[in-house]
Amino acid sequence: MYEAFSYTKSTRLVFIDVLRGLAIVLMALDHTREYFGAFPFDALDLTKTNSALFFTRFISHLCAPIFVFLSGVSVWLYRKKRKLNARQLSAFLSKRGAWLIVIEVTVVNFSWFFAYPLLVLQVIWVIGVSMLILSLLVFCPRWVVASFAVLSIALHNLADGISPSSLGAFDWLWIILHVHGSIPTPGLPFAQIDVIYPLIPWVGVMVAGYVLAPLLVFDDGRKNWNSWYMASFCLVAFILLRGFHGYGEPGFFPSHNGKFLVARGPLYTTMAFLNTTKYPPSLQFLLLTLGLFFLAIPLAKRAHGTIAGTLSTLGRVPFFFYVLHLPLIHFCSMLWVYTSFGQWDGPLFTHSNWPADIHASLLRVYIVWIGIVVSLLPLCTWYARFKRSHRYWWLSYL
Repeated sequence: MYEAFSYTKSTRLVFIDVLRGLAIVLMALDHTREYFGAFPFDALDLTKTNSALFFTRFISHLCAPIFVFLSGVSVWLYRKKRKLNARQLSAFLSKRGAWLIVIEVTVVNFSWFFAYPLLVLQVIWVIGVSMLILSLLVFCPRWVVASFAVLSIALHNLADGISPSSLGAFDWLWIILHVHGSIPTPGLPFAQIDVIYPLIPWVGVMVAGYVLAPLLVFDDGRKNWNSWYMASFCLVAFILLRGFHGYGEPGFFPSHNGKFLVARGPLYTTMAFLNTTKYPPSLQFLLLTLGLFFLAIPLAKRAHGTIAGTLSTLGRVPFFFYVLHLPLIHFCSMLWVYTSFGQWDGPLFTHSNWPADIHASLLRVYIVWIGIVVSLLPLCTWYARFKRSHRYWWLSYL
């Protein structure tokens, strides 16, 4: 049996584990969709998608903001629990951040392709670099750290008009900082670097988690109201900016196939309203996703039962789950395609590599997703117990 969920006033805040567990389960759903869906179009393309596929993709938008924000919260908790000064915390963050970057470019990148045709920089990379930057910010006054978070989140869309080509030889730097793009790497073993998660504003999201942690984490009525206030601010700001075509989003749905969407009815109009830019995340994207996250905090504090217990178990070892789930999903996808169609090619999340006679199926995605999570749960439960009963220094890096 898996451990029952309970909330106690212990050194561990279980609701954080529940939220992290929810994030990684939704993340696994999205990755399963990429390897098993076989849809020949973007799930968010409102001219081709359907509501079930759209919302399957949409809910996964919560994963990265939750991961990155809670990484900042965890840094604050780590410092408080161990009573670290700025120098000690900075040393830990430097080593932890460098370790995450190494894992991203080696283990995680290999898991996507089972080869190194290119280097993909995603959420683990951006968390690692954010930790390196936070390792410097911890020496600054709190108001400076808070200002960094607010400015990088709120103002980064002002730079949307700057293209990498305008910076000449430093175009690669702008792609790393703020543009979802590719950097050619002539002479290296891989053809290019794909920056899926540019640093701005993700660094600001982690720093915001570090700054806001004292206002959110404790289980009392006042902290719950702080969550409601933050959720209300973010969601109202999102609705106003979105509704009045305001700042914080590169484009808006009436300017692209607007008549088509309105003709399809209020559901597709609502989907278009929610369909904000993730790469890089616009201000409106972050207001919406973080608003929903803040809304979920009081609910997670009251969660109980088997589902909450399962999520809290997975949330205690999110990095462990992340490293395991990608190669498992990828291998299962290749095995299924080989046994069903006689093809052993990859990467199978690229539609051009799917067999010609394969059929797209969202039901298949959900069935495989449940199987992946269930198959990893015993191992994650064992590792969570191992971490709790042992105090090896290297466990803090896994």
